[in-house]
Amino acid sequence: MINNSTRFADTTIPKHQDSFDRFKVQKIYRDAVQSRVVYQGERGWTERYSRHGYHSIPRVSIWRKIFQFNRDGFLNQEATIYLSLPKLKPEYYQHRPAIGPCATGSGLSIKLRGGGHSNTGEDSAKCYIFHFEYEGNNNCNNFQKEAPHPKYSKYTVPTLFDAQNWIGPNKWVGFKAVTINEKNGVRCEAYIDYGGIINNRPANQWKKWYSILDMGQFGEPTKPQTIPPFRTTNGNVIQFRMDNADIGTQSRFASVREIQNR
Repeated sequence: MINNSTRFADTTIPKHQDSFDRFKVQKIYRDAVQSRVVYQGERGWTERYSRHGYHSIPRVSIWRKIFQFNRDGFLNQEATIYLSLPKLKPEYYQHRPAIGPCATGSGLSIKLRGGGHSNTGEDSAKCYIFHFEYEGNNNCNNFQKEAPHPKYSKYTVPTLFDAQNWIGPNKWVGFKAVTINEKNGVRCEAYIDYGGIINNRPANQWKKWYSILDMGQFGEPTKPQTIPPFRTTNGNVIQFRMDNADIGTQSRFASVREIQNR
């Protein structure tokens, strides 16, 4: 059982040599030795806006904005993106309670260590999901595991602070997600920069939202493949997915880096 009333004490973002990437975004973790880094706009970066349905909600379709890196080999990684979400599509409000707060299509999902989506194969889309509700919504469903698609285990893990509503024109917010293998499991962390972008540069007001160690406690018996820690990569996808986002949704300063543990 997850104790959602717990708050972590450590909110400090460490400073170290070479603390900033090419976009002047602060790094949380040091680069790995001979680290690989990919940036928004380079080979493997894609953006798309398309209509989709939900396996669990018949006869309903929504618009989906996806920013994505298609690059192999990222295991211990720090993924970063800044996003501007001017408004949500009408479907977000029209199909309650199936769609909306703490339900389906209700936030940004950063998917790490995963691959392509299909309805076949045990490793289809097997990934960690770091979820950031558009309206804050008491931090609900903020950590998820998918294995295989479309089977999810969703948890609201303890956070250092409550997430905010980040919908609105001319509003930029930064998000980071981290996965690192440790001896007893996989370290998963999420960070938010509500300072956004100031004078065309990232504010770098990063705060650690949560830090957990997946040792096999985040899974459901009815979905047994979600139980073990995901210690390997299952494809070449690093994805930032936003269901019900407006077509005017924009990204800046996205990257993914290979990192080393502290």
